[in-house]
Amino acid sequence: MEEMMMFFYDLLSGAADTISRYLSRPERTPGPCPRARLPSHPGVAAEQRGRHGRTVNVAVTGPAGCGKSSLILAMLGRDSGREELPRPAVFPANPRVLLWEVAGVEKPLDLAAYDFFVLLTSGRIGEDEARLAQDIERRGRQFLFVRNKIDVYALDTRQRNFEQDDLLREIRRHFVKKLQAAGVKAPRVFLLSALQPGAFDFNSFLQAFGGEFSTSP
Repeated sequence: MEEMMMFFYDLLSGAADTISRYLSRPERTPGPCPRARLPSHPGVAAEQRGRHGRTVNVAVTGPAGCGKSSLILAMLGRDSGREELPRPAVFPANPRVLLWEVAGVEKPLDLAAYDFFVLLTSGRIGEDEARLAQDIERRGRQFLFVRNKIDVYALDTRQRNFEQDDLLREIRRHFVKKLQAAGVKAPRVFLLSALQPGAFDFNSFLQAFGGEFSTSP
């Protein structure tokens, strides 16, 4: 049963990846910061110290079309279909935390410019994602791994009479194994849909994310 579920997962995820690469919009380049008090680059933010303490720069990154903007807007409690993404975005629960949407993992990423990472995919873990996770681990930084758009996959597999809880459990286990194979010692994997912030692992993700900075200096 497990092998059959993962077979369909790989098959459907591969097709979704291919379609996403053809239909996804080009990455938007960061525009002017909407509020003058916010830094225009994480390197600038790292040098700033304010009333709230040290600025924490978080890179939200992943392949093109995986839903980075939608996830950040969901973390802000905003409607991804109606609002533009501020750059950077201030995490509401902690004003020291700045969320930066970073272009796809296919391009080199300046790991030193960021303090924490949210690594997204909307399909399988490819070589680029595995390499980035490995690089983050080697640098001694922390990250959360998010499989976005899980609602689309869950709906499709529900029609094949798979039990959703069992399916999601196996998918989560699958990603954990993939990340461990890439050298990540203790992967933290969340299956969610940025368009459905009340469903799947979104609340658990938000709690885990916020907990990373609750005791930061």
